[in-house]
Amino acid sequence: MQPRPPTIRCLRLAARLAFLVATGLALAGCPVESDQPLSPADQAKEDSALYGLWYAKENDEPAWFHVYRPTEAAAGTIEVLIVSQGADGVGDAERYRGHLSDLDGLHFANVQGPVTGDAAGGSYYVVNYRIAADGALELRLLKEATIEAAIEADRLAGERTAEGKPTDHVTDTPERLRAFIAATDPTSLFEDPIRLEPVRAKP
Repeated sequence: MQPRPPTIRCLRLAARLAFLVATGLALAGCPVESDQPLSPADQAKEDSALYGLWYAKENDEPAWFHVYRPTEAAAGTIEVLIVSQGADGVGDAERYRGHLSDLDGLHFANVQGPVTGDAAGGSYYVVNYRIAADGALELRLLKEATIEAAIEADRLAGERTAEGKPTDHVTDTPERLRAFIAATDPTSLFEDPIRLEPVRAKP
């Protein structure tokens, strides 16, 4: 199967996340994509600790991540509004939608986007998250090399190039993706965490 070229949403999300990290992710072509989420949306887990406004800054470029549950949406549904702004004041905003999953004590967001109107579609970005002891939100992306190696070894189904080389696009079932994550050493599975600081309202 011919792999799909990087999509605009893929490149934009990679840029939003990559500029927050001084090394590593900035060199990654795109966050790992999956055709399926870790679990169905109707099994999503509510996590109010994730809701709120988060902030990060790298190379004098700030970005705000506003995570919320949309009005009338089911429990565990999230939207993420990402606003980035340069030193000259010029910026833009994009909206992503997804739902939350738990796996062996780890928390994940299954995110699609950017969202146009009320519809979200396309592949999922599976992002591990946790609230650190100091209150920061830490995000960890799946490592491209680990996913590609798993596809090469047939531990996961995924897209390959015309030459048969594995890509970082997973096409496997949620059950097999969950089993792979549960069986893989986290140090090999995840990139270094991206830290977002909470924005607290003044009393």
